Amino acid sequence: MEMDEEGNIIRKSMSVYPPGREVKIITFSEDIGATRTYNEGLCRATGEYCTYIVGDDIPHPHMIEELVQALEENSADFVYSDMIVVEDTGKIVREMRMPDYNFESCFARWYHLGVSHLYRTEWHRKVGLMDEAYSSANDYDHYLRFAMAGARFYHLHKVLYSVRYHGDGRKTGQHTDHRYANLIEESKRCARRAREWLAQNGLRASSTNCKDVLKKR
Repeated sequence: MEMDEEGNIIRKSMSVYPPGREVKIITFSEDIGATRTYNEGLCRATGEYCTYIVGDDIPHPHMIEELVQALEENSADFVYSDMIVVEDTGKIVREMRMPDYNFESCFARWYHLGVSHLYRTEWHRKVGLMDEAYSSANDYDHYLRFAMAGARFYHLHKVLYSVRYHGDGRKTGQHTDHRYANLIEESKRCARRAREWLAQNGLRASSTNCKDVLKKR
């Protein structure tokens, strides 16, 4: 909107995004499960970067922009940020500060990358999509494979994502009793694989980075 010399208000349309972009909505006649759902989207990714948003979580304004900047400035392949947990009212109930990256902290002890992340699309082409044998800890397994294949990880110290919490009386998705138990069991399997990988490469659990392994090869 602007005013001309005679005081008339002129409304103009302006393009916010580059032309040629489109939104694709993919639907299924039945529930195909979380892991296959993610894969159906990932396999269609054509851009340089890739991520996904879980359920009704809230990505913050400029999240992608800031993650891309962190990837490029730090020559990384995968970047993850801090998060908060919010109730339906918007009240913040927890702040989740992720650890700076090293293989032990983020994979061998437990999965500590969270769900606020962005990576170079080439990495799921290198190691494959999510393993559909994992119905819960699909991200843990997927990014563990990234790490073991040599991907460079970077932690951005900034809250860029809100995880939605509906309260103890309305647990959904992975937080239902049955699925949560499965999430724990699948995560244990991934943690054991990470520790075995460290041992196979002659590293103690306190090793700081998988780059140490790559230098040995």
